[in-house]
Amino acid sequence: MSSEEPLEDCTYGDPLVEKLVSFIAEEKFQRQFELFFLQHCRKFEQGEEHSLEYTKIYQEFEIMFQSRLQEFCEREKVTKTEFYKRCKATQTTDIKASHYLNIMLSSVDYPQFVDLMRVMRKLHGDRLDRQDRNAEGVAQLDGMLAGAKKKKKGSNKRDSKAGDDEKEEDADFKASPSSRAEGKEVDDDDEPSCRERAESKDAK
Repeated sequence: MSSEEPLEDCTYGDPLVEKLVSFIAEEKFQRQFELFFLQHCRKFEQGEEHSLEYTKIYQEFEIMFQSRLQEFCEREKVTKTEFYKRCKATQTTDIKASHYLNIMLSSVDYPQFVDLMRVMRKLHGDRLDRQDRNAEGVAQLDGMLAGAKKKKKGSNKRDSKAGDDEKEEDADFKASPSSRAEGKEVDDDDEPSCRERAESKDAK
């Protein structure tokens, strides 16, 4: 179906706008921009001043938006020039479409983009701050647990090494010449002398 063919139960004057609404409402599109807004909104302070960082973030947003718009135009087989032309024409003839398109296209305007990011900060900033604090707390706890495990592992390793050293010392002692000589002397003391054997024979 081309973009020129009317959609069944179309609620907008131009079926291309109807498809655009469906495209933007897709979860993939919504999720991508939601994550972008939440990632950067806390950098936008209230006030008249605009930092250089605002411009850089806006440029990232514009590239991302234009990329998705190009994807939509390729899907519907229309050029960007034709797309904007039809959107402009719809804005003058369709009140509902005009309201929607004004909201969508205004987000690409830098001042409107900054205002949107400030609104997002106001709505979600506190929640995001709490999430960061919770994440920091979890990271600290994980670090403490990892340190305790490492310390315990090192202690067990030292105890194991000490036990192995004791076994080696005992084995060395048993294998030494002096230990064998001492064992021999004990054996000689236990053996009856010649005199003791003779006296035992006379007694019989």
